[in-house]
Amino acid sequence: DKMCEEKFWTGARFAKSVIDSSNEVVSKFVKKYGFKKVNLFGYSGGAAVAVLVASLRDDVALIGTVAGNLNHKELMLMHGVSPLDESLDAIDVVEKVKDIEQFHLIGAKDGVVMPKIVLSFAMRVNLVGGKAKFKVIDEAGHQYKRWPEVWVMALSR
Repeated sequence: DKMCEEKFWTGARFAKSVIDSSNEVVSKFVKKYGFKKVNLFGYSGGAAVAVLVASLRDDVALIGTVAGNLNHKELMLMHGVSPLDESLDAIDVVEKVKDIEQFHLIGAKDGVVMPKIVLSFAMRVNLVGGKAKFKVIDEAGHQYKRWPEVWVMALSR
């Protein structure tokens, strides 16, 4: 299948075609169920997809992320690996998503998506007049087993 080319697992994982395809799925879901507003959630790379899709829409009420790769250029530099040259970067669409309610969970012990990555995104949102909220979970790493439980508790507050 053309859409499963290796590049979509490496440097093009957040390519425009990936984001457009994800946006199309959300649009079909909204149309099918008649929703007026949607909440987009993502974990790790899915957080970038959620933000990038939100930047294309006018019906997003909330963006929620967990251990989100929201600044892949910086993250790849921190890890010393090849950049995602064919990918869009969430940090570049801050202006487009600043007016959307946001909540970002960050693992203090995350060695995959370091806290600095998520904080750089949230702080930039807030610098341009947005109201991104975030919570650092002291005991959490990237694959923290209690993420679902923490997420439910965070949303209920």
